[in-house]
Amino acid sequence: MNRNNHSSTPEMDESVFLFPATSAQRRFWLLDQLQPGGHPAFNMSLAMRWHGPLDQVVLRRALNEVVARHEALRTTFEDERGQLRQVIAAGLVLDLPILDASAFRETSASDLPAQLMHEEARQPFDLRLGPLIRARLLRLAPLEHLLLVTIHHIVSDGWSNAILTRDLCAFYTAFSHNTAPPLPELAIQFADYAEWQQAQLTDDSFAAQRAYWRQKLAGDLPGLDLPFDRRPRTGPNVSGDVRSRVLPPELVRAAKSLGAQENASPFMIFFAVSQVLLHRYTGQDDFLITSPSANRQRSEFEPLIGPFANPLLLRADLQGNPSFRELLGRVRAVALEAFSNQDIPFELLLDEFQAPRLQVNFHYDSGLQQPVSLPDGLTLELLPSVSVGTVYELSASVLEYAGAVRLELEYNPTLFDAETIERMLGHYQTLLESVINDPATAVSALPMLTLQEKTDLGLERGGADSAGPIQLNIRAALIERVMIKPDAMAARHGRRELSCAELLAHMESARNADKTGPTPSDLDQAAGWVAHWRARVDTPLPPVIGRSPELEASISAAAEALRECALLYEGERMASCTSPGVAAIEEIGAALLANALLVYPTPGLLAEPAANLATWLETENIAVACLPAATWNRLAAAIIARKARKPTKLRLVIATEGSPGSGSFGRVAADSGSTGGVRVCKRTVLEAAGGTIALEGRPLQPVTGRLRVLDPRSGEPLPIGVIGDLFVSESADCVIRTGELARWLSAGTLDRLGAADEQSYARGFRIDPRQTEAALCQIPGVRHALVRPADPGASSKFIAYLLPDPTAGRLPSDGELRQHLHEQGLPNRLVPALFVSLKDVPVSAVDGDLDLTALPAPQKSARSAPESVEPYVGLQLQLLAIWEDVLGVRGIGIRDDFFDLGGNSLLAMRMLHRAELACGKVILPSALFRNPTVEHLAGEMAREVIDESPTLLRVNDTGTRTPFFYLHGDLSGGGFYSLKLSRALGPEQPFYVLPPRDIRALSAASSVEEMAAVHLQALRAVRPKGPYVIGGFCVGGLVAYELAQQIKADGDEVEMLLIIDAAPEDGMLRTLRKFSAALGRLLGWDDQKKIAHFGRWAVWNARVLRWDSLNRQAQMSIPKRVYDGFAGAFGMTLRRLFPRTPPRKETDKVVATQSVERDATSAFLWAAAGYAGHPYDAQMAVLLSDDVLCDGHNISRKWQELAPEMVVHPLKGSHLECITAHVDTLAATIQNCLETVAASPPPRTKRETVSTMAAKPEFQH
Repeated sequence: MNRNNHSSTPEMDESVFLFPATSAQRRFWLLDQLQPGGHPAFNMSLAMRWHGPLDQVVLRRALNEVVARHEALRTTFEDERGQLRQVIAAGLVLDLPILDASAFRETSASDLPAQLMHEEARQPFDLRLGPLIRARLLRLAPLEHLLLVTIHHIVSDGWSNAILTRDLCAFYTAFSHNTAPPLPELAIQFADYAEWQQAQLTDDSFAAQRAYWRQKLAGDLPGLDLPFDRRPRTGPNVSGDVRSRVLPPELVRAAKSLGAQENASPFMIFFAVSQVLLHRYTGQDDFLITSPSANRQRSEFEPLIGPFANPLLLRADLQGNPSFRELLGRVRAVALEAFSNQDIPFELLLDEFQAPRLQVNFHYDSGLQQPVSLPDGLTLELLPSVSVGTVYELSASVLEYAGAVRLELEYNPTLFDAETIERMLGHYQTLLESVINDPATAVSALPMLTLQEKTDLGLERGGADSAGPIQLNIRAALIERVMIKPDAMAARHGRRELSCAELLAHMESARNADKTGPTPSDLDQAAGWVAHWRARVDTPLPPVIGRSPELEASISAAAEALRECALLYEGERMASCTSPGVAAIEEIGAALLANALLVYPTPGLLAEPAANLATWLETENIAVACLPAATWNRLAAAIIARKARKPTKLRLVIATEGSPGSGSFGRVAADSGSTGGVRVCKRTVLEAAGGTIALEGRPLQPVTGRLRVLDPRSGEPLPIGVIGDLFVSESADCVIRTGELARWLSAGTLDRLGAADEQSYARGFRIDPRQTEAALCQIPGVRHALVRPADPGASSKFIAYLLPDPTAGRLPSDGELRQHLHEQGLPNRLVPALFVSLKDVPVSAVDGDLDLTALPAPQKSARSAPESVEPYVGLQLQLLAIWEDVLGVRGIGIRDDFFDLGGNSLLAMRMLHRAELACGKVILPSALFRNPTVEHLAGEMAREVIDESPTLLRVNDTGTRTPFFYLHGDLSGGGFYSLKLSRALGPEQPFYVLPPRDIRALSAASSVEEMAAVHLQALRAVRPKGPYVIGGFCVGGLVAYELAQQIKADGDEVEMLLIIDAAPEDGMLRTLRKFSAALGRLLGWDDQKKIAHFGRWAVWNARVLRWDSLNRQAQMSIPKRVYDGFAGAFGMTLRRLFPRTPPRKETDKVVATQSVERDATSAFLWAAAGYAGHPYDAQMAVLLSDDVLCDGHNISRKWQELAPEMVVHPLKGSHLECITAHVDTLAATIQNCLETVAASPPPRTKRETVSTMAAKPEFQH
């Protein structure tokens, strides 16, 4: 290749060449910069096992010949102000260290290759210094060697690995025989492809493909709610692991045969099955999957090493529950269209889709290198890859290798357990078998569970129907117990009593009572529910459960549990405060069997203070209390806080846990046993249409064979970890919906997630408040927590109800609570927006459960969240709008952390790309890593602009209209919204920006007149003669007014003066300036100190003006600060007039002077407060935002006094929004003003001549 036309660094002469980087390389660079120490997910490992006699010298020579052949392997990178370039070295010699397996005595020979591959892949690359390829050779045995090659993805891809292997073998064979390698010379190199791509981008050759992808990716795409074992935490994570299995050859042949019948490639078959798997796991039918394309359409690209691969965004469509055959047709159409539009770089599509992140990747490769035969009987075998990091949550690969097909799942182990991934592999294979057996089946009904899973979930019970029903009958035991003392008191409610014989008689007469009828409120409840219970336990269990050793043991344990409880309760007094259901049934049966006295509380007792319940338990000498968990937690909290005394005889509490929606208030606390030696047993029940079922705890053991987690669409059982609807099986043909969501856990336990209609979602992801509740309960000072949506219409924000723990200190402040939650790794979406401190646990007087209706309204008692720091310059507002759109989060403050808000690498790329397009400046990834806040990024961009800023920026130097000189008013120096404003005004409108002066460099305070004079010089240098259009925003508008005055004073024409959201004067600021100047003269202040104090008081004045919009804490702080400021100034005056202490040393003066920082905003306001405008007699328009229009009458009148011909136009949005969010409206209003002037030209000025009018005809409309 001829590199003479490309630049080389002077210090290295012709040793390196510089080329532009491709879009993919810029993406890899950015992601590498975002991860400290580099991102190991981009370290590609290639393991080659050599069998036979290997010549190590020849291998090293062959490897370096490959490096010499491919420039990409000799490439490093440099970044010059956001412009990434490839630095190609003319030569590079790789070392090949040789290791011996005998040096790794602690590692077995079978584990050593994988261990070394992991170690090699974890070692970072320096993309600036290189080299970006390294190799090591491991001697396993005299005739066994392992070559480990690691390459960074920024210079290679999967296809390139196959080329490297092919070229390496070709050179090794040629050098072994001293012959020329049979490889033709490369026509081009990867750098030439980079130049070709750059030319395509410059010419906008991808416009048609961009339009295709924009249409395909339209709409909001929710994220995939994958069945994580652990929810994603904040901060970057680079973990990775791989699980794989080889698919049976006959299954692969059948799959390819099905594809041939349906005119679909193997990629389409395997990809469609992946979509079905994700659909069945998540219940979602519209989602994105990335799939890399080789992107080597031209034959010159095929033999090159380089990162050609381009991710395609393939949209899965399973709407309408199609059959697999129908789905395969959809996949085929999408794939063919996508591969026909694969040239456009992935990076250009970042703004074309609205998914929160790319989670899943699918890769099919039928061209993996086969084992290679080499000279002297030497053979080469490629080993499976390893993973040390992944940018995806889940990545599936179907790889054809050596006649076999291997299915790989690469995953993030911080999200998934290995067992979960192994189950996924099994489900994929089962689904593949199902679609081959019957491709006409709807995708929701395709069998997915393995036989072992069906057995584990109680769906496969041998001989269930033939074994006969199983009886659970304790009637005889009850009669025997009652007949011993028939007159003994069995139950008491207030003054009413019921003997054992009476209770048994009621039970027998009510044996066939309606199980679902209304329950009496006193002792009739006991008799009725005993009959209810006896009728249920005398009934044979449903045959669907069947007879298995495990189930028989469970039922036997249930029967024995009642008798065991009888020994615990023997002769004791037992209180029952639970609502009717299985809990009450158990209590009555246990009391009868134990000959215990069952005591019911008086109505309303549970809603009274906890001390009253404790007194009642003490008075009744209760030893065993059956309580709802919420009631017990309330009582325990009162006992621990010493607001109630522990009942003397109370030794056992059976606490019944109910709905998951009760938070930790409805669950038994871990430290409940510390309440004065009371033993606490928990019991979990489930309410269903057919009654109440015990799920956990004694005395009645769970019968999990009756519970089903089913797909709501098809009714198919769902595997472990997958969320579905919870049903109760009454018989083989009857299941009852509970209305709750649930999933099975790997331990065989049921994880209940609460009512389906009470779930909260954020951009497709289900938010589990239990994670937040558990984290809150870990914080000292918090005993119980309940997290609920703050507003049913805005489920992304939550409110936390907290019960303090006085024994652990004070309840932390809201800021401290948030800090604790962030330290525990909770993402921002799980951190409550509001906190409410409760004095007590509100319980229902009816059943003692948590009374959600009694929770206080948030607006009345919530401790206010910290006020988000609002933007104070336009650039910050622009970045905030981009953040909110990219992250899908509203109400972001300028000091909020990007990654705490749910950001990740992909979203960071998208955000930085959007910021560059909107603001015209590149944000370096290092700036985001150092401090990922809007305030910091805006400051970095503004600082760069101020440091580089010329006196004038040529935004659009072409066009036939009158040139527009604009003062953007962004005192930080940015004003990047001006770029969008210029584009909105069109290419025919010449547009120049006059940036504000850097007042920091001035020795004395500047005036508006001096600023305008400097701008006039810059304007004249570009356009010596008018006419001109002059405009300015905010303070820039005031300077623009003076600039127009100076232009007219020179005899030139201002065709239109546009004042945007600016006031001609501010009486309060003028008063503050006079006061500061007078006080400064008295105290000997220089201009810098005067301006600093003036600026501080101006801020206080602004806060007072927006008093009503501040929270109470901010309102209370203003009077104190104002008082402190003026008191300090008054004290300084007194010390100056009546000194009582020696004057300060000179060094003190230096320190004091250095402590006052020059403030550009204060200096501009100082200048504006001292400006007095003169009358203006030409065309002028005043454009006012909604903010200013609220007080616009006074501003309009003041401007009209100066410019009688001025016209007022309203703008959308607030002061900052009118130039950012509504900049298109601003442009349209300006266009309207200019067109009005063109239709009726203004009168000529006195010094205007015909020759002047004709001097620049190209500027006329």
